[in-house]
Amino acid sequence: METGSTTPKSAWLRIVAVQNDGGTWLGPLAIVFAALVIGYSLKPLSMQIAQQLSKYAFKIPRRTRSFEIRDMVFPFDAFFSSKEYHSKVTSLMTRLLSLDPVSDLPGKVPFSSSKRYLRLLSPMLWEESERMEAEVRMIGGLFLASVYASVLSLTVVVSDALRFRDVPSLETCVWLFTVFFVTLVLGIGFNRNRLHEVEYTYMNVLLAEGHRIEAIAPEKN
Repeated sequence: METGSTTPKSAWLRIVAVQNDGGTWLGPLAIVFAALVIGYSLKPLSMQIAQQLSKYAFKIPRRTRSFEIRDMVFPFDAFFSSKEYHSKVTSLMTRLLSLDPVSDLPGKVPFSSSKRYLRLLSPMLWEESERMEAEVRMIGGLFLASVYASVLSLTVVVSDALRFRDVPSLETCVWLFTVFFVTLVLGIGFNRNRLHEVEYTYMNVLLAEGHRIEAIAPEKN
């Protein structure tokens, strides 16, 4: 029995066929509505899910492959702890808050407290960090969508192959390879941009603090 191609194109053609048979757009609209509901329901957990699914991609880039996967958790203290600027930011937060260790604070310390201090020091640099976070969230959303597409496509192909004893078409194989490759690229990109978000936030905090100290130095003299 001929099963045809299992791709987004074939799926959309089936939806259109259902709509034409029923003479109404209620079917496709229901699918879109259900997708929106599921998407907004998962939105608060999207970054945590993306982090768990993409953490294995840290073994690919040279700069992160030596770290244990379980240690590469946002804000990546295991990666940044050996950096001098991380020590300076931690010391700055300790001095400002008169709290040692600063890990007793709520949130992702010292990243969360640094970002709040950056908002007080330099709203312009804080907005830069916010833009980077927005980019990370966008890539994370695309990564989750590609993971879902990969799992769904593979499930349908395997199901059709077992049920109809039919070999997947070339178009289906090309689609599977493409979606798996895109998922890998987005996973690496998500990790890379999240690392940049943290390190540039630390750099912006130190820049703003250095500028503040220089600005008040002439007044003391």
